[in-house]
Amino acid sequence: MTSDPALLKQALGDVLNIDQVEQLDGAYLTFEYNGGGQDYLGEAKAGRALTRGANSTSTDAAFAFHSPLGRELVLVEWKYTEKHLGSRLSGDRKGIREKRYAPGIRTGLSTRPSCRTRRSSSSRSTS
Repeated sequence: MTSDPALLKQALGDVLNIDQVEQLDGAYLTFEYNGGGQDYLGEAKAGRALTRGANSTSTDAAFAFHSPLGRELVLVEWKYTEKHLGSRLSGDRKGIREKRYAPGIRTGLSTRPSCRTRRSSSSRSTS
């Protein structure tokens, strides 16, 4: 996390046309961002809040800013290869993941009306 918005503006201000960086989850750059705890994908267990990096969808890093277009949110995701030697990854034996995520994947829209996002064709992987 960073407490200095000038660092983000200096690094990315010209590319993103940043007027002002604003705080997101108490920092100007935050990691394992899951929507500020909002359960957009129905992942929280009854009576429990979402936890960063624990059984909920999150992006690796995020920051919010104002530009001439209004308030914008940048989500950062990085990939690397890891091996899970000596342990099996959990499967989806009950079909919960399929039921939860398939409608949004098929339509490109969030499955929750409170989440106003749309997947753009430029964000899709070509590999």
